[in-house]
Amino acid sequence: MSCNRSKSSARRSSVESLEARRLLSVVFGADFESPLGDGWQITGDPVVLWHVTDVRYQSGSHSLYYGRDVERNYDIGTSRGSVVTPTINLIGADSPRLIFQYMLEVETIPLEDVRVQISPDNGVTWDTLASVWPEGSEAQLQYNVGWKSCIISLDGYVGEMVKLRFYFDSVDDVANQYEGWFIDDLVISTGDAPPAVVDVSPADSSLISGSTAQIQYTFSESVQNVDPADLVLSGPAASGG
Repeated sequence: MSCNRSKSSARRSSVESLEARRLLSVVFGADFESPLGDGWQITGDPVVLWHVTDVRYQSGSHSLYYGRDVERNYDIGTSRGSVVTPTINLIGADSPRLIFQYMLEVETIPLEDVRVQISPDNGVTWDTLASVWPEGSEAQLQYNVGWKSCIISLDGYVGEMVKLRFYFDSVDDVANQYEGWFIDDLVISTGDAPPAVVDVSPADSSLISGSTAQIQYTFSESVQNVDPADLVLSGPAASGG
């Protein structure tokens, strides 16, 4: 499992993702473009900070955020909170993987406890998939580096009904003036995964709305046996003068 870098940022205006549609089957997905629906559970202490926001986002115009919109931080003293997905069916799933985009801004040497977790028993117990301070096979959540892409194998949970939990704990009331945690484009997919885009050239700032340009993509692995018609470019429209 790995959390890989995403070159596009929340405010960039070029193509943000390349997807081979015919290779993937989506078991569960959330783009956070509307309020969280039935089955989602949000908790917070002393107040609930998890919410859908338009402050930052990786695609569309919204993301899931642990923090305060106006202040752009989670500086309310010691705080903690979690957001839990509805139940997800992995019975008969073929090579399921969790994919999501995130931006995590915390203190330079974080004392915060930040985790992505999964439960196969309706929340009675939670296994940590990724964290700021990973142990064993847990993936590393990167911080203070902009938007990232995280891909985690869920092969160990095939045949289960699961829930995901995103957990943030400031631990103390010191150095909490950072932005917090944004999550976007959450997907559990099955089947052969398309390679991730790990670099885009030219930079976003050189693309002007209405213009034509050649764009070079660098992939995480070789792209073979994919019909160009199955490759879909997606992202917000370019902007510029």
